[in-house]
Amino acid sequence: MRLNQFFRPHTNTRSLYGTRQTTDSSYPSATNQTIFGKLLKGQIAADILYEDDDCIAFRDIEPVAPTHFLVIPRKYIPQLSLTTKDDSKLLGHLLHIAQEIAKKEGLDNGFRIGIL
Repeated sequence: MRLNQFFRPHTNTRSLYGTRQTTDSSYPSATNQTIFGKLLKGQIAADILYEDDDCIAFRDIEPVAPTHFLVIPRKYIPQLSLTTKDDSKLLGHLLHIAQEIAKKEGLDNGFRIGIL
């Protein structure tokens, strides 16, 4: 995958991580070497729709629907099966943010969510 695919013309393209770039291993995403970890560390830019201390949402670079975005936690969770009860609030927050963005994107007649 070419990195320049993450830059979209005429969009709000900027670093996802802003001034909070870190390689400190105490930060949960610091050990995340996936493409999402690189996004969180500001190594790759994206079209951000929303961000807070717990998650970020951005448009998919290879959309399979007219409106296709991802909401990912800042905390590194490699598999849903590895979550604990302590992650419940975060997981609910991710779904709530997806619903809020869907509303803003005009998806008033429903939408589909995939949890990967």
